Amino acid sequence: MTAAPFSVAAGLALIISLSSGPQPLALAVTETCVPAQFAPVSGGEEALVPEGNGWHFRSESWLGGTVCSPGTLKVIGRGKLGGPDLPQLTVAQGDGIVKTLSLGAEQETTDVQIPHAGQIYLGYLNDFYRSDARIATLYSLSLVGASCGGLTPAPPSVPSLTWTPETEATELLGSPPLVIVPCGSGTFSMQVVGRQGGGVFPALEIMQAGRTLLQMEAGARVSNVRLTVGPEPLTVVVTNPYFETLANRDLHLARLIFIPSKSQF
Repeated sequence: MTAAPFSVAAGLALIISLSSGPQPLALAVTETCVPAQFAPVSGGEEALVPEGNGWHFRSESWLGGTVCSPGTLKVIGRGKLGGPDLPQLTVAQGDGIVKTLSLGAEQETTDVQIPHAGQIYLGYLNDFYRSDARIATLYSLSLVGASCGGLTPAPPSVPSLTWTPETEATELLGSPPLVIVPCGSGTFSMQVVGRQGGGVFPALEIMQAGRTLLQMEAGARVSNVRLTVGPEPLTVVVTNPYFETLANRDLHLARLIFIPSKSQF
């Protein structure tokens, strides 16, 4: 669950438009200092999402905002543990890192001293995700003997994995199946290799016109498949799907509170 890389130096060069961003998360109680607001600046829509009055860092991403003076940023948050390390929040300003926080499973509050006014960035950079899945990989799909154009993708109305004649490899986990359409009768061929999930290799079934043409185990060694087929759509499916998330490290910010230095007013 990683996103496009984002460096501190690159982040500091961004021009953040906060007028159309989420509701303010940090409140500065003063008449002369505008409340600080924060919005995502890197990571994509699914990587960093609003959560209550705060933010959920689901994968590597950056939150950016502007503070009106030096002061204290109170970070209230917790981590979702996964892998050997705690989730870390990096706070950066100017051309360097102000502080790096490690957040445990219990919500905690940490004070971060912000040295001067301007843009600040909060980054989650040590995402960790592991899963166990049963996968059959299909290569070199072709149709020989037909006097037409070979195999074509399923029509849009049919649930299917995305496939085109240029596709080098297709991974099957379960649903949806792979549906492909022979242009006519001929010999369908492909290569298959499997990866264990839960200690078991995937079981593969190929069907056409309501009939099962082949049932096989997709093992660790490549298998060559050759079948005589008609012009009806072919459906290839894993009949014993298995998927389990083993670890998924996340970071949750419940709230950010910025308190300006009194000496500034």
